[in-house]
Amino acid sequence: MHGFFSSDGAPIAFLNKTGQLIILSVLWLLCCIPVITAGASTAALFYAVTKSVRRGRGYPSREFFRAFRIHLAKGAVVTALLLLFYGLSAYLFFGMAADRTDTLAGYFGPVLISVLLVTAVAVYIFPVMSRFAQGIGATFRQAAHMSVRCFYFTILLEAGLLLLIWAQCFVLPLPCILFTPGAGMYVFSFPLEKAMRPYYPSEVPEGADAWWME
Repeated sequence: MHGFFSSDGAPIAFLNKTGQLIILSVLWLLCCIPVITAGASTAALFYAVTKSVRRGRGYPSREFFRAFRIHLAKGAVVTALLLLFYGLSAYLFFGMAADRTDTLAGYFGPVLISVLLVTAVAVYIFPVMSRFAQGIGATFRQAAHMSVRCFYFTILLEAGLLLLIWAQCFVLPLPCILFTPGAGMYVFSFPLEKAMRPYYPSEVPEGADAWWME
């Protein structure tokens, strides 16, 4: 029993991880407030969760802000593009439907398919951004390739994301928002990392800290 409740025991480890996920959730929420920084914040959340919470490397808040600074500019561009797309989709789906009764029927299919396809890429793009040093175009291409190559993971991630948003909005009490972003990313990180594994270089440079291979 003493070992079970020691600093290395399962209950203490669980409480420690829970505390780390709460801290990262709060940091993610705060860094998403300007909206345009949501992409960099999401990339930083994935980075900190996979490196610090799952593998115990570094301090969660320090790793979060490190990744946030690195991906701020690139993340802002990607976020702006996604916001533009989703804003246009919402306009076509809701705005024009208010003016003409046949608009919704005409646009429902194409808009829905487009949203699902872009979301399939979006669930990968910020984790890919946090893991691979490449340009925006290459990041989009890799995320798109992963969304097709790992089709079953893509369905799982999209469904899980929608379920998490629905649960937070309509089922869970509001204070749970201080935990659900980190907890959700913790769960999503398992299929995401498995999907990214084939894209890792076959050889790691000598002296490089390839913590993601652990």
